Amino acid sequence: MLTLLDNDENIFRAIKAGAGGYLLKDVTPGESHNALVETMKGGAIMTPSFVLKTVKLFRNRITFDDMSGNHDFNLSAREIEA
Repeated sequence: MLTLLDNDENIFRAIKAGAGGYLLKDVTPGESHNALVETMKGGAIMTPSFVLKTVKLFRNRITFDDMSGNHDFNLSAREIEA
């Protein structure tokens, strides 16, 4: 996921929804390319500051409301292509 949103809830929701990584849009083109390559190889890439946030989320077992339901993220057909 490439995004401007860096709050805990969005990180957690993206991972729960199947994101193979979570990067902020301010990454360099080279970092973005490397992240895509690593994700395609089965890796999970995150902006370094998110790794600590994610560890804290799981360590503290933080939950967010309505995490079990389906969410409409208003993705285009191209965006949801597998």
